[in-house]
Amino acid sequence: MINKDFFFFENPEYDIPFYRKKPRLTRNNLIILLIGAIIAFSTPYFIPVGQYIIPKALIITLSTLLPILYTLKGHLETIFRLPKKGDIVLIALGIIFYMALSILFSSALLALGIAMPVNNAVSSDNLITAIAATIQILGEELLKFIILVLVMAFAYKRTNRKNSLLCGIIVSQVLFALFHIPAYGFNLAFLLVSIGIASTILPIIYLITKNITVSYITHLLLDLIPLAFTVIGSSLFLML
Repeated sequence: MINKDFFFFENPEYDIPFYRKKPRLTRNNLIILLIGAIIAFSTPYFIPVGQYIIPKALIITLSTLLPILYTLKGHLETIFRLPKKGDIVLIALGIIFYMALSILFSSALLALGIAMPVNNAVSSDNLITAIAATIQILGEELLKFIILVLVMAFAYKRTNRKNSLLCGIIVSQVLFALFHIPAYGFNLAFLLVSIGIASTILPIIYLITKNITVSYITHLLLDLIPLAFTVIGSSLFLML
């Protein structure tokens, strides 16, 4: 692999699958990945918000995991590996960076008169919410991965690796933002800025490690930390 094709922060030991035909993106593989991505992306639009959140999470995750498992011929070590010691620091930095961006973007949107919407997809049962998040966030990371590799495979035929990778990240982040419309409403400014741009740290973490396990843990903690504060706050209130 020619290192100049990689961004300076990438792990050159591993590469993103499919775009260089390793493995080959056959027509069948393309169709299977597309169907999985369409099912996962459309699921929040068809299942009522706040209802059946665990079945919804399972559909989103299985509809992305199974196609990836099939197209990689079971070699999930290509994208999933145990985190290394240095990954813990990366996860912590990713959380801090995302929270800082979130605060910055939220303040900017509020200054422009754009209100922050409430997540309507959260259950009143914190345990159910935590279980659903643990399952669904894996599916969300895999959905972004599928979009990334498909766009990259298409763009790489017309440009270089870096440009095709940037195209893949942009498209996957925009669609990831739109994926949250059922939960947050049709507030495009909030979705594109606070979710689409702020969460770009997650694909960057994937590129640094080439390990979805690390980006998944980061994403999961970003969802569970606010939930944990809610539970702690409620417990303290009940003790008063």
